[in-house]
Amino acid sequence: MEDADTGSLFDVLAVAHEDDFVEAEGGGWQFDTVGNRTTQTDHNPAGDTTWTYTHPNPGTSQPHTLTSVTATGPLAGTPTRSFTYDTAGNTLTRHTDTGVAQQLAWDAEGRLDTLTEGTDETTYIYDTEGNRLISRAPDKTTLYLGATELTLTTGSNQPDGTRYYSSAERTI
Repeated sequence: MEDADTGSLFDVLAVAHEDDFVEAEGGGWQFDTVGNRTTQTDHNPAGDTTWTYTHPNPGTSQPHTLTSVTATGPLAGTPTRSFTYDTAGNTLTRHTDTGVAQQLAWDAEGRLDTLTEGTDETTYIYDTEGNRLISRAPDKTTLYLGATELTLTTGSNQPDGTRYYSSAERTI
């Protein structure tokens, strides 16, 4: 294993985490021999939180797929989350950081077709070039038109529009 605290590139780079947390020198990651992250530690005034990542053994089928995350500490959320995959590597089941179980189904082109949480189902439709065109969730329908999204909330007849702008290849 290589520990980021041993002088690797990671301890000299500042790495943003969750948009509002930056961890620099001292790292906080460990990796296995095939490059999978095995642990991550975030330092926080409330105390350290450590996530332990589990993957299949190197040399086995799908050695880079994440099978579980176990967390301890104040930012842990759900203590253990699990993930399963199909033979193509698409995620079939996962648990969010709040513990919600999700089932995912994929179309023949490898695009997300359906996301199910409990009894709620969100479906996705794509254009001929593979870009998401429409998503239908229990509480809203969204039409994607390039950098514009039109969302119609269930029970409303007035859509909300969101326009995204880019500069230097970043959405602003």
